[in-house]
Amino acid sequence: MAELLKRTLKPVDNQTISWAQEIRRKARVLHDAAYFTKHHGTEEIKDPGQTGWRKSVIPPVALLASFDPYLTISQGFTLRAYQMIYEECTDGIVYGMPLKAPFPEPHECMVKRADCADRMVPTPSDALPHVMQAIERMEILPIEIEYFIASILLRELKGFGLAFEWHNETLISTLPWETPEALHLFDAMKNGSPNPHAFTVDAAHTPDSKESWAVSKEPGLWAPHTLVDEETITIVFHTFTSHYYQKALQYRDTYRRGAGKEMDLVPQSEVEEIAKGTGASWM
Repeated sequence: MAELLKRTLKPVDNQTISWAQEIRRKARVLHDAAYFTKHHGTEEIKDPGQTGWRKSVIPPVALLASFDPYLTISQGFTLRAYQMIYEECTDGIVYGMPLKAPFPEPHECMVKRADCADRMVPTPSDALPHVMQAIERMEILPIEIEYFIASILLRELKGFGLAFEWHNETLISTLPWETPEALHLFDAMKNGSPNPHAFTVDAAHTPDSKESWAVSKEPGLWAPHTLVDEETITIVFHTFTSHYYQKALQYRDTYRRGAGKEMDLVPQSEVEEIAKGTGASWM
């Protein structure tokens, strides 16, 4: 049984963590470009007040440039995205698709999706079942580091063009009320973003003192790390956010060894809130 297999804990090195933080800063600028272009209007979109699903004018494959040379698009494939505009927010979905496959207009491929809260979502018939099936590891780094990087890319693709959520979380390596990283992402938001409403650092984005926190699940290690055995590689990392309320989240992605090239970067994913604070927050 897999539970009985000996598992080795391997911390992700500080250099890789710093690299991941920098990747997130660069990705934030691209996400803001997608959000700003879609919501506020540019030469490409003349009617900023229009709502509904649209093709993204920002190619999501551009995200991969920051992950080069460790991850790449599979030969013969590409990434394409749709975005939904509503009120003051955006939603989005990215697909891995054959390079030569048609990319239909949203109204031509609307499907009710259980994995999207039973909403009607544009879903091209040629899209791969999972976006990470279009991505390959270059096998340059130790395997556990490549999977950690893949987990970061997965979150960036899932959050492509969204106004909030993942983009307002930041990786942490210590207890949330002790970590300096919680300020880094918000510092970066002020620089280089095409969105004039980009967030600034204030009390709402700073973890409050220890006394205001309740920890429901104390992790053995707050810093990003991997759990490795003969059958699986599990990536574990934590984030802080003050969106709606201050909280720390634990992400766990389990990759199965020997799954084959097609499913190599398709993990079983879990996200759990493990700590909650009562300090300042924002909506």
